[in-house]
Amino acid sequence: MPRAQTDRNRQIAERRQATGLSYRALGAQVGITMQRAHEIVTREQARALRTRAILEEATRPLAARRVARLPLPAAVRQALEAAGIQTVGDLLTYDRDELLGLDGFGRAALAEVSQYLANPGRRRGAGVATS
Repeated sequence: MPRAQTDRNRQIAERRQATGLSYRALGAQVGITMQRAHEIVTREQARALRTRAILEEATRPLAARRVARLPLPAAVRQALEAAGIQTVGDLLTYDRDELLGLDGFGRAALAEVSQYLANPGRRRGAGVATS
């Protein structure tokens, strides 16, 4: 979607929130149908919620971050969750041998977790040298 259209949609959603107009009245003001006004506002509200969740997760202390939201392969997250490890804080209570003893958790999973813990701000696979 072009930047100008995205900005316009955001402005329509903000107008709805600020004025409390019905979708019909909002659509009439900006020259679109009631259904289109509803679609735009709903999409913008969902986008705002996703952005808020991402920001909250990024600013949450490392130990409180949920394993389910970590940028790790699904199999690694599932193995950790199956063992009852819900947060990074829980994960940090396990040593290397205990982690390797978990079902479905091998050396490759340990390497992924270690890489994440060494640099928690980096997305998986970003800037990783392979040799």
